[in-house]
Amino acid sequence: MLIKYFKTLFILFCVFIVVSIAVNYSKIYKQNLSTIKKIAILYEALLDVKSDMISLTNFTYKKKNNQIKKIYLDIEPSALEKSKFNITDINEYKNLFNNNIEKKYFKASLRFKKTDIPTNIKFRMRGKNKWHHRLEKPSLRLKLKKDNPYNLMRHINLTSPEGRSTIENYYPDHLSNKIGLVAHYGEMIELIINNQSFGIYHLHSREDESLIRINRRMPGPILVGQYLQEIWNIDDFKIINMESISNNQDIFKRMIEVINVDKKNLQWREISNIWGILSYNQFAKFFALNSLMSNVHNDYSHNHEFYFDPTKGKIEPIISDALCCGTLLYPRGRDRVSLKTFFNNERPYYETSVNQKTNPILNILLLDPTFYDLRIKFINKYLNEFSPKKQRKILEEIYKDIDDTVYKDNFKSYIIGAIGGWRFSKYSNFEYNQAKENLFLFNLERNKFLTERLKVNELRLRHLNLIEYPNKNFLKVEYKGHRSLILDSKIFPNTIKILDPSTGKLIKKKTKDIKIYTGLKIIRTKDKFVNIKQGNDIFHNHEYSPDFQTYIFEIENDIPNNVFFEKLFLDSINVKNIENIKWFDKEESSAKTITYNRHSLHIWKKKVNKITKIILGPGEIELKKNLIIDQEQELKILPNTKILIWPNISIFAKGKVNADGENGQIELKRKFEDKHWGNFSINGSKTNGSILKKIDISGGSFSNIHNISSSGMLSISWNKDITLSDIKISNNSLGDDTLHFSNSSGDISNLEISNCYGDCIDFDYSKYSLNNLVIEDSVNDGIDFMESNIEGTNIEISNSLDKGLSVGEASKIKLNNLTISNSNIGIAVKDKSKININNIKLLNNLVGVDIYKKNWRYGKEGEIYFENYEFVSNQVDISTIDLKSIKFKPRNIKVSIK
Repeated sequence: MLIKYFKTLFILFCVFIVVSIAVNYSKIYKQNLSTIKKIAILYEALLDVKSDMISLTNFTYKKKNNQIKKIYLDIEPSALEKSKFNITDINEYKNLFNNNIEKKYFKASLRFKKTDIPTNIKFRMRGKNKWHHRLEKPSLRLKLKKDNPYNLMRHINLTSPEGRSTIENYYPDHLSNKIGLVAHYGEMIELIINNQSFGIYHLHSREDESLIRINRRMPGPILVGQYLQEIWNIDDFKIINMESISNNQDIFKRMIEVINVDKKNLQWREISNIWGILSYNQFAKFFALNSLMSNVHNDYSHNHEFYFDPTKGKIEPIISDALCCGTLLYPRGRDRVSLKTFFNNERPYYETSVNQKTNPILNILLLDPTFYDLRIKFINKYLNEFSPKKQRKILEEIYKDIDDTVYKDNFKSYIIGAIGGWRFSKYSNFEYNQAKENLFLFNLERNKFLTERLKVNELRLRHLNLIEYPNKNFLKVEYKGHRSLILDSKIFPNTIKILDPSTGKLIKKKTKDIKIYTGLKIIRTKDKFVNIKQGNDIFHNHEYSPDFQTYIFEIENDIPNNVFFEKLFLDSINVKNIENIKWFDKEESSAKTITYNRHSLHIWKKKVNKITKIILGPGEIELKKNLIIDQEQELKILPNTKILIWPNISIFAKGKVNADGENGQIELKRKFEDKHWGNFSINGSKTNGSILKKIDISGGSFSNIHNISSSGMLSISWNKDITLSDIKISNNSLGDDTLHFSNSSGDISNLEISNCYGDCIDFDYSKYSLNNLVIEDSVNDGIDFMESNIEGTNIEISNSLDKGLSVGEASKIKLNNLTISNSNIGIAVKDKSKININNIKLLNNLVGVDIYKKNWRYGKEGEIYFENYEFVSNQVDISTIDLKSIKFKPRNIKVSIK
């Protein structure tokens, strides 16, 4: 009886296979394809049947833990079909994208918890290919109402995962956020439509201002490229949120212009133009992370996103649709015809190039040897920070929350480069678990590969005689390798003479300032996954690889032997002697005939600013042109210095500022009484620890230098440990703020600020301690806070035509001894902000405290807590939309409910 049962089961199993293949093959047979293609596609159908068979075991995979967030969407029964019909083909999608036309939305209701009251929203299908338009698992965009946003977002993308390990786009954003790149917000969630689970989804931000605010950045425009030509043209990109800035509206056009320069005749001035627009550090981080994770999904034509930060004046990259960690590196096409693929033993390819998938922007940036080196240093750093062990820990935490939902998802599928083209394929829980192990293995093998590959280098040395210098000896150094070299200053003099490649002249340099960088050559790409020939540019199927760059040093006659030189060169990362050194026969040559690498720029041709410290004063100084302080420089303003600044002239410091007037006050004034000067900007991490003490600043306005729109007469941004003490600031004009802080931290004490054209003080994303401030006569707000964390004591604000304190965008403020008088509104508390005040006096204001919602992204009003308060002669003491926002016991206070 038992034998008969198993025979029946076996027969049914065989029938299932035959029927499944027949159904799939019948679809293929009707198509006008060659016999070979039909057989190939039949093989793909057989793989699908294999997955279907394995899926019969799905019920055995269960986990008790299910912490994943659920989203409940209720829609009309035919709404998905209507939304799919609304997206017809790729050409229409491209037209809608390029012309920024919003596709049609449909009504729905949304809950983030099953017990929530449903809120009315709109939705539509999203995505540019059929993968996202499947009725059983569609990718969606939700459009919420402004009065009910989700984590600052009105628009939410719900994308069906595209890889068999599910987190291929969520994970790169997660790591990007950890290293300080602008990144999309993301969560892994379960989507439930009309009480039916549609399985696992990736919830993420779209490209808009909310994305920028989530990253705690000032609003700025975003550039998106999805349908680009071989040579990039600004007209092929989509620009979003350009209305957020008034200056530099051609910034993206200028970016395209500077990266489209002729690589064959590249000069350092053109590289300088590039770094005047692009963020050097952020692009190095971006391409380092891409290399670590082997992201190969941003090619010539698509998946390029950039953000312009108006407070940095630079464009930064955003990882988009990365499909990381081997998702696109599994065997493709004919390579899938193998036992490994059939028996689920296939593995993603982990040896993609260190210099990764080429595209127009990377192809030009790699020619700057200092950028090449910085990117390699970041790769080395991330190999440690995100070691396979650490990545596994991060990933296991993610999988712990999502596994149960993935196991129950009967519609999970992934994209694959099948025989005959890209398609999607369903997969089983067994295959999902196997894909996770493949991901862990990929990270391990990729880490090993990069670690070993970065060590590969070669140093060639030879003694050299130059006919131009008959009585001198030289060392010719040729180096190739990913990592740069430095000189061991412990065994060599402080200075050394080098041969200038441009002039053939000898130049003295400090030994500690010398770095040896690799050159480059163009090689054919070896693997099938990175660069494919799709156009005329050679880099479609070629890439840059290290090659020898030449350096000439003058050497002394009394150096004992060659071993001395071998010990001179150190790896710049591990500071150890280089091992692969080869000596060649002595050479006689002319400085004019020495050949240098023809692709990578030579670092010794780059002009270096020799002035490291700029000192102003003492006495009276007239400033007639902009004073620009580079990152490597320091500005020192001496006591008893009076700087008379000409109209529209500014001081712009990217290096540290030390202006200490303790022993004699420093003044920054107008040269002409009726004409304002520009502004004083202190910007960037190299200005950390800057000091302004005993200074009187007046009569300035604003500036736009290095693409940075500095709205304050004194603007302090992207730095920490800033000290302002005993400062008087007054009488600015035109600019939005008199004193402006952005992404900054430090201490301010004994500040007097008055006659402010706009806000007297503006804090954006900043953290400061305030002590003894007097603020008078502002045309707008006394102090304006945006997502800032401030503690202060002894603050007096008077005569603000708008608000004494404007506390907005989730700021957290704690003050002691505050007086606000004769202002339109004493304190405005908005948008999830919280302010805690001990000892407050509100005198003679139109409204003492106003509590309300302003920016819809934050979803609710602010909160205020008073302890020891006095309200005198305000027309309205407190105006609020909700009494719960006031955390104190009202006593004899006039409260107006809006």
